[in-house]
Amino acid sequence: MTRTTAFTLGVTVALTVATPTITPNGGSFSDSVTVAMQTLTSGASIYYTTDGSTPTQTSALYSGAMTVTNSARMNAKAFTSGSNSSADASAAFSKAATGVTYYVAKNGNDSNTCAEAQNIGTSKQTINAGIRCLASGDTLRIRRGTYVETVGGPNNGTSWPSGSAASRIIIEAYPGETVIVQPSSSLGQDLAWQFNSISASNVIQYITVRSGSGKLILDGKNVTVYASGTNESFGRTGAGLIMFAWNGGELRNIRIQGLEIRYFGGDGIFGGGTDVEVLDNDVHHNGDTGGNHGWYGGGRRVLARGNSFHHNGGYGIHWYGHDSIDSEISRNLIYNNGNCIENGWRSPGRGCSDCGAIVINPVAYQSRNVKIHNNVIYNEHYGIDVKLSSNSSVYGNTFYNFNRAYPTKAVGVVDALDLRLANNIFALGYNVVEVSSGPAPLFSNNLCFQVKNTNGACAESNLGPLQ
Repeated sequence: MTRTTAFTLGVTVALTVATPTITPNGGSFSDSVTVAMQTLTSGASIYYTTDGSTPTQTSALYSGAMTVTNSARMNAKAFTSGSNSSADASAAFSKAATGVTYYVAKNGNDSNTCAEAQNIGTSKQTINAGIRCLASGDTLRIRRGTYVETVGGPNNGTSWPSGSAASRIIIEAYPGETVIVQPSSSLGQDLAWQFNSISASNVIQYITVRSGSGKLILDGKNVTVYASGTNESFGRTGAGLIMFAWNGGELRNIRIQGLEIRYFGGDGIFGGGTDVEVLDNDVHHNGDTGGNHGWYGGGRRVLARGNSFHHNGGYGIHWYGHDSIDSEISRNLIYNNGNCIENGWRSPGRGCSDCGAIVINPVAYQSRNVKIHNNVIYNEHYGIDVKLSSNSSVYGNTFYNFNRAYPTKAVGVVDALDLRLANNIFALGYNVVEVSSGPAPLFSNNLCFQVKNTNGACAESNLGPLQ
């Protein structure tokens, strides 16, 4: 008789977590660089070091994109329970050698040479004179005070220098001090700051204008025309910041960060460019009419993030007549725009009933891949209008109190293809979505509270009575 014995052998194979990616994967920078990490393994946590050592689970835990301001060798490793840790990912970031620092001060003198203006005691007196000293990698620091001038532009004898990807030009307020640029109509000035590229040989690029650890304000209160015999503001002109290219000129990699832009009769910001970043600014009380906005412009790969746009005559952000492509409007606070009649600082009768927070309206162009994400929008006639766009998205925004004396809308759609609306919250308003022409958006996971008409944007179970 033959006996047979059967064995069952169980083998457990531990999986290995996918190696993280670091974006960008190293390189040189002049001011700062934003670094992001990710792994393809769902649920895995990434730990990292900045001194070149191997990460462990006691190292720094990655929680989101970070700003690197000094040279670093970043190593990253991903871990999850029950799996082998990933291989190391590594990227080296090098801060380029800084250029020269120049100074501008109210007690300076424009007859001082650029070499002398490197000393804070023998500074230039005007910002324009300081800019004429700059080259790639240089910094201009502006001391406290009010500067009555229009900064930049050939009309002021200023031809903008350009930086490079590794050596940006930095213009900033002196640390701890407040600088006000305040043009005056009595001196023929109606702009505070202009980047004006006027020909193909006049490319302006890699410049940062920022408050830094001080405060930089563009103020238009002295660019005002008064109605005869009154102190009523009427027909104000001007703009806070202009970014404009024509006759083949180009604006690229301009960063505007941390400014306050206020009290201009025209737009707070006008124009745009390519790879322009508008970050962390407070743009308010601009625009005497509904045709003037917090920002009127647009461009390619433009980023508007972390700003406040409020109490402007028309829209907070109006990207119009530009081919807005691969651009992003995110994490902004936008409120009380198009409010001309209700705000005491403006005169009655020049209001705007068809205005609000954000509009993407390229007119003769076709915008695409525009991301409008994670903004908070309230007290607006209209929330977001998307027109003539393809493959754009409205994600994670909060809309509330779009509930004025006549029917309003949180999102308006005109001929927008493959527009996606997901994970938004709509509260206290009339129409959540209004499609004037073209296909309806693709809806997912939106919540509505106390709104009148959802038009399919939200689950009916989330509805409440309109107050």
